[in-house]
Amino acid sequence: PKEIGLCFAFVGVAAAFTQTFITGPMAERFGPGAMLAVGMTITLIGQALQPFSFHPGMVIALMCLTAIGQSVAWPNVSALISETAPPDRQGQILGLNNAMGAAARVAGPFCAGLSFAHVSLDGPFILGAIIVAPSIWLAVIAARRAQAWREAQTGKTPE
Repeated sequence: PKEIGLCFAFVGVAAAFTQTFITGPMAERFGPGAMLAVGMTITLIGQALQPFSFHPGMVIALMCLTAIGQSVAWPNVSALISETAPPDRQGQILGLNNAMGAAARVAGPFCAGLSFAHVSLDGPFILGAIIVAPSIWLAVIAARRAQAWREAQTGKTPE
């Protein structure tokens, strides 16, 4: 329990620091779509490497890396939605996004538990990496569509 509590403490600090000081400035500089893809890539790396951790410090570092990736990715999902959704449907689409997030927070632990029990101790991390991998591609597509939408709204083309 002490090591798990310590791990969660480090994860919380890493996530809070990232969301407070990094996510906003990076999204302003590179755009929410690019930062969504970066965040999901960081998440994938953290999850994919977790089965190879051999020391509690490495476990904590990789959990922090995963939390940093999520702290970069998820605020940018909402930014992309609010930026590109039709004004009269923003609330509906953001609500649907929140509902899907809630469903994932129910289904994710359930599937991870099954994977842990029936595949291996590393099953949840492998499953997580497999699920996150295609999301990077989807984030790149979303970034391109958001850029095209912005250009159509402003009448500008990229430099």
